[in-house]
Amino acid sequence: MDQLSSTQQEIIGEFVDLAITKSLFSMQGMLNIQLRKDYARFGIGIIRTIPEFESLGRFKVHIIKVNLKGELGGALYFVINAYEVGIINKACLPEDVTSTLNHANKEMKNGFILEIENIIAASSVTEIADLLGVELLGAVPEVKILKGNEVNEYLRNESVKYHSSFNMEAVLKGIDLNISPYVIWMLDKRFVKKLKENVVEPD
Repeated sequence: MDQLSSTQQEIIGEFVDLAITKSLFSMQGMLNIQLRKDYARFGIGIIRTIPEFESLGRFKVHIIKVNLKGELGGALYFVINAYEVGIINKACLPEDVTSTLNHANKEMKNGFILEIENIIAASSVTEIADLLGVELLGAVPEVKILKGNEVNEYLRNESVKYHSSFNMEAVLKGIDLNISPYVIWMLDKRFVKKLKENVVEPD
């Protein structure tokens, strides 16, 4: 990570840990379930290939994306496979909604997952804005459904599209539910630039 000093990396590490912890608490509060941070990592440039997505093969994966608007460019992503979506809906929605397949119930189930991402994105956007002292907003979430083995290619293309200079991935693992959704950030070069402007290096 030659674009960041050890001090900058340390600050980002602490910041990412705090941001993901707050996202985790927000999701726990909404769903009334227990979660823990499985891991969080960050890097410079194009996001790495995530092996877990490849192993899903042709299974459906939901990607909920929130574009960033303001003094930084990029996007935030909530990535969860269809099986896990079903687990969350079954645990958190009334049985008459989850047990039938009519259009209204389908919309409610999809809307519930969108609202989870809305809450996580709002928390993340606030943390990024506060860290750097910038104006930043999240746009309306967009949903894309892909096969698992298409997700890494999609994320790489997004990384190029947004000229990603910084990326972060974290997994929020359910304790009482078998879920492991991913939270992913891609931020343009202004993130690193603003970070360097705000961090005082030791003499």
